[in-house]
Amino acid sequence: MNEFVKDIRSETINNQEVKERKKYEPKLYNVWGEIERAVEKRLYDKGKTYENWVRKDDVCYILHLINERPEGIKIISVFKSKLESEKVWNDIAAGRFYGKKYIFYYKKYRQYFNLINWEEAK
Repeated sequence: MNEFVKDIRSETINNQEVKERKKYEPKLYNVWGEIERAVEKRLYDKGKTYENWVRKDDVCYILHLINERPEGIKIISVFKSKLESEKVWNDIAAGRFYGKKYIFYYKKYRQYFNLINWEEAK
C-alpha cells in the first residue's frame, strides 16, 4: 500500500511545472575612501577541530579604509577569485595604493564586504 501511495505522489510532483530558482546574486555597492592599511591573511580549510585545520596556499587581504562618510564601512576583504581585474590584486600585493583615493566596488556576502573592483577617484 505504501509503495502505491509513493508512486502517485511522485507522478503528481513530476507532472507539475517546477519553477527554477534564480541563483542569488548580491547587489553591487560602492564607497569612496582611502586605504589606511592592508593586512595579509592566510586561508585555511577548517576541520572539526583546530588541530585538523590545513593551511591553503591562498592569501586574502583585509583593507582598512578611511571612509568619506563616518558611518560607512571600515573593512573590505579582498579575495583573488572574486576580483574582476588582476591589476587590483597586484597593486594591493605590491602596496601601490597609499595616498590615493579610490571608489571601491564591493558586494556583501553575509556579514562580509568583498572587493570586486576599484577605480582611482579624481
